[in-house]
Amino acid sequence: MARRSKNGRIEKLIPDGDMSGDTRLDVSPDGRRCSWTSVMNEESERKDWDGPLPAIWALDLAREKATRLTPEPLYAWDGQWLDADSILS
Repeated sequence: MARRSKNGRIEKLIPDGDMSGDTRLDVSPDGRRCSWTSVMNEESERKDWDGPLPAIWALDLAREKATRLTPEPLYAWDGQWLDADSILS
């Protein structure tokens, strides 16, 4: 299970999620959003999966609103911006 942040700031952006030590932030080409992989406190449906579940999130920097880009059954990490609106995982 992912470690919860002490001050709760991450929890406000990412319900049931946290960042790990290997989280990398990636700014979109237009500079309006930032993406990263978050570790989620969710149950795994995959056989033999060990560890926290990864999900890609994006933060709208102007609105300070995070949106999960990968649906719950999809485990994805290290997405890269293709353009201002598209991420490749």
